[in-house]
Amino acid sequence: MAARTKGSRNFFCLILAVAAAVLLFYILYPKVKVSQILTSSTPVSNATAKPGVPQNTVSAQGSVSGPVGRNGLTAYPGPGVGEVTLEWGRHFVDGENFSIHYGTKSGVYPYVASHVGYISTYVVRGLIPGTKYYFVVEGIRVGDVSAGWDGEVSAVAPASAVSVAVTAGPVGRNLLTAKVGPKKGQVTLNWTRYYPDTEKYNVVYGLKPGVYSYGLLNAIDTTPQDSNYSYVIGALNSGTRYYFALIPQRSGNGTYVTSEVSVVAP
Repeated sequence: MAARTKGSRNFFCLILAVAAAVLLFYILYPKVKVSQILTSSTPVSNATAKPGVPQNTVSAQGSVSGPVGRNGLTAYPGPGVGEVTLEWGRHFVDGENFSIHYGTKSGVYPYVASHVGYISTYVVRGLIPGTKYYFVVEGIRVGDVSAGWDGEVSAVAPASAVSVAVTAGPVGRNLLTAKVGPKKGQVTLNWTRYYPDTEKYNVVYGLKPGVYSYGLLNAIDTTPQDSNYSYVIGALNSGTRYYFALIPQRSGNGTYVTSEVSVVAP
């Protein structure tokens, strides 16, 4: 009788051990699978990329406003309701266009503003106020060949109009910067020459990102020995935020609009 009782006890202990092992397996197994998913590479959709294009990647800082990636992509809420302003530089000298991909989930971009031009400021409109959106900018090389993207930014579309505090620089290939002064109602722009054959610079500015209502033609003539330039813009309204950019001239033509800077006039 004692032997039978001992054997039953051992069998019961064995059953408990097996049950505990099975339970432990099901507790730990999902954690292993989640870890594998988080460390795996998830492909990102690309609506316009061509074969042979380098793989697109989303920055590890994907949920930030920027700057990220080679183009220094940055996102700003506003200026209008349901609008987000994107700013970036031009990393590729053989670039000729850009496309904007965006959506409400990181790495998933069901919406696209295709071939918006060879610009560096773009306002995405028609967004749902209070919703966070994720954006990437796809570079398009000469010949309509995609250069892919390498960074994601995000911003919440505002429910009311806001003044967009675009960076004062330096930004872009020309390293454009803006600083207040030297006098009231004045702003000083500084930049460097990027293309050696640049002949002149036009200055454009306005009260909204990417919208330039004012301009100064032939503001600066370049000289062979100089690469650094400065220009003072006056007659500005004190306390008002202005947005500034340059249009370099080559062979008598304005070639592109530089990246934008912004400050509040003193």
